[in-house]
Amino acid sequence: RLQDLILNFCKYFADFCEYLAANSEKWLIVLSVCTDEEAVLHKLEAFLSMYLRLERVTLSLPKTEELFDYIEEKLALYGLSLAEDGRALLFKTIETLRESKYFDGFKSVRMICQDIAYEVFSQEDFRDYVLTAQDLKGFAYDSEYVNKTVVNMEKLSKIGFTAGEDGNE
Repeated sequence: RLQDLILNFCKYFADFCEYLAANSEKWLIVLSVCTDEEAVLHKLEAFLSMYLRLERVTLSLPKTEELFDYIEEKLALYGLSLAEDGRALLFKTIETLRESKYFDGFKSVRMICQDIAYEVFSQEDFRDYVLTAQDLKGFAYDSEYVNKTVVNMEKLSKIGFTAGEDGNE
């Protein structure tokens, strides 16, 4: 039964928290929670504070410009660069991905770079190391690639236990 599974999970999680507490003088424990739902964070903090001393640190995603610079650096490692229209296309793609609440920053951008390099170097007629918008059309903000990437980010974020719509766990 689901309720039994949840109760067992809670018991094991509490045991795990006790283990962490017993070793907290030796370890720096970092818990990453990807949510902007204050009620969920508050409940989690209340529970964890029974075991550990907490300090909340909020991190924001890198700016689009930083992510774009990262793309250019990574593509340069493959010997690739971007024409102006290719730059504009990828900049808009990054902006579109950042709008997803599941966007995970450099990890997603690194994957795009790898996929671009694979796509470019797997073409039989590859000749130019300067990528244009035409070369990158499969990575445009409105492409199937970006739509699938957003869907996959959402799926990955939903793995595990989540609070229900009414706030009950």
